[in-house]
Amino acid sequence: MKNINVLLFAAAAAFMTSCGGSTEETTEETLEPVSYTLDMEASTLSWTGKKNMGDDKHSGTIKFTEGTVETLGEDLTSGSFKVDMKSLATTDPLPEDLVGKLNGHLMAADFFDVEKYPTADVTIGEMKDGKLSTTVKLMGMDFTNEVPVKVSIKDDKVMISGKFDFDFTGIKSPGFMVNPEDKTQILPTFNFDLNVVLKK
Repeated sequence: MKNINVLLFAAAAAFMTSCGGSTEETTEETLEPVSYTLDMEASTLSWTGKKNMGDDKHSGTIKFTEGTVETLGEDLTSGSFKVDMKSLATTDPLPEDLVGKLNGHLMAADFFDVEKYPTADVTIGEMKDGKLSTTVKLMGMDFTNEVPVKVSIKDDKVMISGKFDFDFTGIKSPGFMVNPEDKTQILPTFNFDLNVVLKK
């Protein structure tokens, strides 16, 4: 009788163990990556660049042309965006003709050289400790920063927002500061105000 009880207990334990393993496998299998696509009309990117002197600065906007991200459960895991460098536009409170000259100056070869580099590619990694690993390929060079943003995943939307500095030190353009004594040059660190919306 004791032997029968031992066998029944062992069979029950084996059954419970096998059920537990099956549940874990099912959970892993049902967690699939979900892709979201940029909503261009609802997404904005503003920038501010400062000169190497006092409080002199320029501000403006630039537009995304495409973008996708992937999520796994409640986590943002990866993504990529393309920025139209020819959409670079200042919002400085200047007369219209001066705004046009400034836009042309920023897009010329001594700054962003948009004829040669019409787009910038942005790649993002996983969100860790409130920061998103972000690489910007600009003018043929890669710049990687950890940027603090807020990510919200709700129903059929992903929203990424934040204000942060992005360091382009080493950018090969004569308009950016390479000589600390030259007060007319632009500092290579820009401030960005990001609001991106993506949908399924």
